[in-house]
Amino acid sequence: MRLAPFGPNSLFMISVLALAVALIVYQWLHNRSETEKLFRYYVDQAQLSALNGHDNKAVSAWRDAIENAIALGDNPKLIGNLYLEKAKSEIAASKALTKPTEVETSRQQIIGDIQRALTHYQKDSFTTLAQIQAQELLLSILPVYTERFVSDEEQVRIDERRATAEKLLKEGKQSEALKVFTEVVIASKGLTRAALEDDIKQLMTRRSNPRTNAEELFPITSALFTYQICASAQTTVEEGQSLNLLLDQALKASGHAKDDYQYLKKLGDRMFVKANYHGANLAYWRCQALKDSAEVREHLKFCYLKLHPTKTEDSQAAISAVVELIRLNVKAFGQDSKQVTGAVERHAELLESTGNFEEAETRRRTVFDRIVADKSGQPFYDRYGQIISDPARQAEDAIMKLYVTEGKFKEALAWYRERQPQSDQMTEMDFTFVDLCTKANWLSDPMLEEVIERERHD
Repeated sequence: MRLAPFGPNSLFMISVLALAVALIVYQWLHNRSETEKLFRYYVDQAQLSALNGHDNKAVSAWRDAIENAIALGDNPKLIGNLYLEKAKSEIAASKALTKPTEVETSRQQIIGDIQRALTHYQKDSFTTLAQIQAQELLLSILPVYTERFVSDEEQVRIDERRATAEKLLKEGKQSEALKVFTEVVIASKGLTRAALEDDIKQLMTRRSNPRTNAEELFPITSALFTYQICASAQTTVEEGQSLNLLLDQALKASGHAKDDYQYLKKLGDRMFVKANYHGANLAYWRCQALKDSAEVREHLKFCYLKLHPTKTEDSQAAISAVVELIRLNVKAFGQDSKQVTGAVERHAELLESTGNFEEAETRRRTVFDRIVADKSGQPFYDRYGQIISDPARQAEDAIMKLYVTEGKFKEALAWYRERQPQSDQMTEMDFTFVDLCTKANWLSDPMLEEVIERERHD
């Protein structure tokens, strides 16, 4: 079958179509060129703004750069990098925020941008190091709770309550003063401790008052032990002896011995039911010093979680992030690498903060074993890039601290006796031992003298 030859009209139509296509291609290329120029402009503006400390402008410029990169159909790695840079600028900008709602809104935006970066990175098989960087950034803001942060508004209320407590103390109303002082110490998370030193000493001088109810003393004593910020082991021991003596005398005045396990357990349970977690903590600590109990340790864990709250959603996200970080570090650096050891330690910290103590113990011991087995001769670094002078000793101390947190006092003591520092200098493990003895009321332990003697030689 023969095709009909093109006629004039057909040739004209083909010409018109070719011209239309050419115009479309030209327009597309022109638009792309303009979009590319805008992209480069916004990236340049974002970088300059970030360098000059104009963080909010940097955030806005990174946002525009991302929009243009997506319009250009750029590769996933580039877009992931842009989202990560935007998140870094948002973190810098958030430092100027003061209202909790603004801080939280900003934090959620940062989390979202890091997760968007990860989504793009995962489309490219050659982004392992970039993914590690993103997971590290995500972990830096998850979970969120600050142990000693007190806002300006809270400080005003704390100061007012402290003035009330001092007034009550001068009026001889010791019981009422104790309750308010307890509120002050707990609300300030120990930061008012030094300012309250004279007031605490006044309470010490009245410790023989038989009318003092032992139960009233447990919360403030527990809070002072929890938020210890003393400058030296000797000061901590001396203060611990004074506070424990006060407690022992109050127990005796109420007809109970300091080592009456049944009464201490009953007292702890009563305060626990009343949600008086600081007071219950101390009663349970004393119980654990006398006899280990799985039930008491469960109650201690509950108290710990109530006194160290984390957002469940954030905690789960953080644990997922660190598990992924371990996998990525294995892929990038190898199973036996220091990077994997550091990630496993982060996992242990997160498990501990969420009350998963048994699993945290396993992870802590894994970290210790990996450090001992390391024969590379290369230093270990912390997450801030600082060299760890004695990583094995630090890992040992972390295990002992976890035992103390769990209420496994006798295991903590055995761990310390087995690994007691043999140098003339104080170590973190020595301070953990002092903390243990203070909480367990083991302040007559002869090893405490050795610790204080080491401190004198420092």
